[in-house]
Amino acid sequence: MNRILLLLFVVMTHLAVGREVRVNLYSDVTVNTAILKVEKGSYGIYQGGKEVVDVDHRSLMTVSISKGYLEVKANGEAREMTGAFTIETELPNSVIRIRVNEDERLYRGSVKVQVLKGRLYLINIVELDDYVAGVVESEGGHEVHPEYLKAQVLIARTYALKHLNSYSRQGYDLNDGVDHQVYHSMAYAKNAYGIYKAVLMTKGEVLVDEQSKFLTAAYHSNSGGETCNSEDVWSSALPYLRAVEDTFSRDMPHYAWTTEIDRVEWTKYIKEVCPSLHPDSIYAYLDFEQEERWLRLPCSDQSIRMKDLRSHFGLNSTFFDVSTKGNTVYLSGRGFGHGVGLSQEGAMKMAELGYRYREILLHYYREARIEELSKLRF
Repeated sequence: MNRILLLLFVVMTHLAVGREVRVNLYSDVTVNTAILKVEKGSYGIYQGGKEVVDVDHRSLMTVSISKGYLEVKANGEAREMTGAFTIETELPNSVIRIRVNEDERLYRGSVKVQVLKGRLYLINIVELDDYVAGVVESEGGHEVHPEYLKAQVLIARTYALKHLNSYSRQGYDLNDGVDHQVYHSMAYAKNAYGIYKAVLMTKGEVLVDEQSKFLTAAYHSNSGGETCNSEDVWSSALPYLRAVEDTFSRDMPHYAWTTEIDRVEWTKYIKEVCPSLHPDSIYAYLDFEQEERWLRLPCSDQSIRMKDLRSHFGLNSTFFDVSTKGNTVYLSGRGFGHGVGLSQEGAMKMAELGYRYREILLHYYREARIEELSKLRF
């Protein structure tokens, strides 16, 4: 662990201090108590701009809600806090360990602690590129190819900047879960050095559209060989999120999938969504093939949205063929995820074949541009 942190220190000292982001940690659970420990560097507890507790190196801090107030236990003493406070560091490479329930993580930067509507909030105040590195590791940092990592870095950086101040009233920018970008720790695993190097090599680069606005840089696991238009899944048609043929995603780990559904359950749903369906017409929904992605299944005077089918049955994608034998409906599908934007496994394959990160990104995001952040107004 110490050796990894030393290597990261060497890389991160080349990253100048820049924009900070505020990330709500453990956003998918209700936090009542958290245990924190200084892993590296030094921290202090600050309130109202003044240091109220100097935290000893590697000592434990326990933060909890007690009778509507924040209570902190540090250096063997308990203290009641009348409002929000921050566990701060002035050293750029300090690391703090946080444990909530059984979920233990490492973070750079500072941690603001506050109570909103009876819930404890832990908000990581961290340099943008430290956050980006953590996202890349959390979202798929097992892949080691540098060109793939660079592509993921630009996506994560662009997404973060586009969604700054999403929760400004609550005092933070982003959540750490799938509703924004997964950020379950700083980058520190065995591939962390490669991730931080990718951050450094692409420093300041972002994806923008023709109006120099940050892209909605959507991505998913595997396209199944063909991506979707943005309006096929969401409401808005975006010129850079167009359906593209994606041979690079074929034969990758999440390309093909199968599942079985009880015939009664399948036909019951079809009839509920399409009550005007003639009884004899149900057989058309028990055997069909998609040569290309379908948006809807025709149904009398209406239609069944494929994305609703996917959601109801918990399917990997909307791109599947159907066959029936006896009381079982068999689905043979392709792809994993919503299918809009970049296919992570397709991008991995492109990197393996020698494509550069710019080529990878512009294959999936048509009519997009890569720009220096310093040249943009936002």
